[in-house]
Amino acid sequence: RSSNEVKINRLIAKGFEMLDGASNFEEWFNQARLCECEKRILTCRSIILKLLTENSENNTKKLIDISKAEYAQNHLEISDTILFFITSNYPKQLNSWTEFFELKRNTGDFKALFLAYEMAITSLPKCMELYLMYAKDKLKFDEDFEKVRSILADALEQVPTSEVVWIFTIEFEIKAGSNLVVRELFEACLNNLPDPSINIWIKRINFEKSLGNYSSALEFGTIALHKHPDEYILYLLKSEISETIDDFKSAKTIIETGIKKCKSNELLYIHLAQIYEKNFTNLVKSRSILEEALAKHPKSDKVHHARILLELRSGNKVHGDRLLSKALTLIPSSAILWCENIRLVSKQQAKNVYAMALKKTCDDPMVILTIAHDLWKNGKIDKANQFFNACIKKDPKYGDAYIYYYAFLLKFGSKQEMKNLEEQLSNHFEFFHGHYWAELIKKNENKGVDHIQLARDAAVNVFKSV
Repeated sequence: RSSNEVKINRLIAKGFEMLDGASNFEEWFNQARLCECEKRILTCRSIILKLLTENSENNTKKLIDISKAEYAQNHLEISDTILFFITSNYPKQLNSWTEFFELKRNTGDFKALFLAYEMAITSLPKCMELYLMYAKDKLKFDEDFEKVRSILADALEQVPTSEVVWIFTIEFEIKAGSNLVVRELFEACLNNLPDPSINIWIKRINFEKSLGNYSSALEFGTIALHKHPDEYILYLLKSEISETIDDFKSAKTIIETGIKKCKSNELLYIHLAQIYEKNFTNLVKSRSILEEALAKHPKSDKVHHARILLELRSGNKVHGDRLLSKALTLIPSSAILWCENIRLVSKQQAKNVYAMALKKTCDDPMVILTIAHDLWKNGKIDKANQFFNACIKKDPKYGDAYIYYYAFLLKFGSKQEMKNLEEQLSNHFEFFHGHYWAELIKKNENKGVDHIQLARDAAVNVFKSV
């Protein structure tokens, strides 16, 4: 019952000596479990630390597994003590620290979590992953912006050539800092990195674009293309900026140049066709461009899809159906084409098309989501709910599924269901993917809207369209 840790440690050490503690590992471990259950925390910790100290054959991987097993049995103190022992004695092992951080997050002990980060960084000062994890957890659990800036400044001092750290720092300041600071960071980044990747240039271009500095954005686009002449995304970016300022002729020329320079140019063909259709109202030329693209990329489902949509938009549904049938013959496992087929099929054929689409695409999440949406539109609410859940279960990081399901729950779900979905969203939103999700993130890139609110707003738009 004593709170004198020194005295307890001395008694445990004496007990080990008298009872040959090292050879009775499991028996002592059970005593530690009993102590934790009886809230004798200091005694529990003392037994575990003594056991591990006396054991000359400690295997960190095995100890981590034991820690996880004890945590699962709600022996939190034992789990914590094992991880404390590992990180104290083997401080150069990143995986041990990450397990320790996870435990502290799960138990809500954020003061200990941040202290553990400081200790880990002291042991691994060049490990950029630690700084990024620390900064993310500070933002999530503490919202201490000045401390985040300090962490990132330390990271850049230790690993000045880490592009990942530069990007994280820039993204943080875009949301929390000033435009002047962001520009200074971009300049410092480009000066410090020996060979900046296309990601840095894209972020710089999008930053200037978001502020309405279109001439600057185009200038950076030109510099980036000089360094990365075969990156199709840069041509798309420059073209989109030219369209924003109604310079459609330049937009067209940029894409035409990109088609000649890039081997992976399917999206450039599609964009050029859209320019002719949207800005020059020239459907004949648009068709011709997509036909040329299909001749060069006959197995590109994106080009086939663009060609089909062109006919549907121009009112040629019969021809669009014919093109879709032909495309599915060429690319029978294409999720994007089967999704279009589901949207076009009659109610009588829907069930058979659902089954065929799932079979041909091996239950692709995009197809599952399209079926859920189609069922919802046709009033089959219970079935739709099943498919929404199946989609998220199949791919928990498919962002589009969360947006559509949230929209569905706005009318047919409970507050608890919506809360549960929001929790899933907040846990892993930085890893999400999906066409609709990517568009949302792109639009929000320099605005700093909370991702949960972003998903809510998108869900409202989906809800209105059903």
